[in-house]
Amino acid sequence: MSNFMEKLSKSETSKRYTPEQKLEAVLLNITGAKTIQEVAEEKNVSTKSVTLWKNEFFANASRVFKEKETESRNSNRGQQEEVERLNKEVSLLKKLLQHYKQTRNKPSSRSPDG
Repeated sequence: MSNFMEKLSKSETSKRYTPEQKLEAVLLNITGAKTIQEVAEEKNVSTKSVTLWKNEFFANASRVFKEKETESRNSNRGQQEEVERLNKEVSLLKKLLQHYKQTRNKPSSRSPDG
C-alpha cells in the first residue's frame, strides 16, 4: 500500500509546464546553448521530460508550415471570392449607368398634365 501512496503523492506534486516553458527548454538544447542534462537541472525537470518535449517539438514542427499554407490558401480563396463579388457589382453599376444615360435624354412618354 505504501508504494501506491508514494505514486499518488508524487503525481499530486508533479509540476505542470506551460507550452512556453517547454519550448524554452527545447530551444536551449537545440541551439546548442545547453545539454539536455543542463536544461533538466536548470528547469528542475527530468532528462526524460526534456527529451520527450524535444521529440514532440520536432514531430510537430512541420505543422507550422502546413498551417501557414492552409491559411494562405484560405486567404487567397476569400480574396478571389471578394474580387468576383466586386466585379459583379461593377458590372451591375455599369449597366445602371448605361440605362440612366439612355433614359436621361429621352422625352417622357407621360403627358405634362400628369
